[in-house]
Amino acid sequence: MRAAGWAAEGGRCRRLAVGLVDAGHARAVVPLVEHAHRLADAAVQYVDDSDGWLGDISGRLGALHLRACAEGGVDPVALARRLADLELTSELDTFHWAASTHAAVLGTEGLTEYRGIIESRWQALGPGTDEWSTERFRVRRR
Repeated sequence: MRAAGWAAEGGRCRRLAVGLVDAGHARAVVPLVEHAHRLADAAVQYVDDSDGWLGDISGRLGALHLRACAEGGVDPVALARRLADLELTSELDTFHWAASTHAAVLGTEGLTEYRGIIESRWQALGPGTDEWSTERFRVRRR
């Protein structure tokens, strides 16, 4: 499948989600964007993205997620847990460097939770883990 057609459908869905945020339903959009990200991330394996459509979708989803979180008044600790998971398990860059991009909505409480999760994952890797493993790379660059 070519990514352009796939991206067009995703763009329509994203515009609907933006409309929901504009209408005051930001909190409801947060899990929708996270789900859309998971779908796009799963598509990486099956979509010809030589033109960079998935990267574009990823960036737009990330911006929409941040806006929805800021306007939706989400629980910072629960958000930190989901962001850490999304960041550590995704190929797309939607949530990479999430502690930085979402710092204002995470606040001190969320950032503390996020840091604890990342540090725990780092400790769990231990010295025997391959230096170039995907897991070690993802945790190290947080």
